[in-house]
Amino acid sequence: MTQTGHRMKASERREAVLAAAVTEFAARGLAGTSTEDVARRAGISQPYLFRLFPTKKALFLALVERCFRQVAAAFEAAGIPSDGLVETAVGRLGVCAMALIRPDGVLAARGSTHVADYVRRLAGELVPA
Repeated sequence: MTQTGHRMKASERREAVLAAAVTEFAARGLAGTSTEDVARRAGISQPYLFRLFPTKKALFLALVERCFRQVAAAFEAAGIPSDGLVETAVGRLGVCAMALIRPDGVLAARGSTHVADYVRRLAGELVPA
């Protein structure tokens, strides 16, 4: 229960866990972050975290997806026309992301080729062909 006596819904708790996870993953990376640390930061038990996200990888992928949704929403809210500017910005973001997920990069070096593939797919969805 929260201080107001209101019990959080699972969807609200899920968002709280994602907010906690982004801080933990940013500080320690995928391999260095424990689900125990994420659960502690979110104020929940580790078993409850695993009810929301069955694996650490599932948690990380949900966080990646959330970030891409936020970027897409920001583009839409800004009303940026599809005249090449968005594609250029996303292309530059993609270059940065690819630096992280290429074979000698941070994510792939930690055995996360599935994560790399997921990031590539989401990046492709931001700018349709």
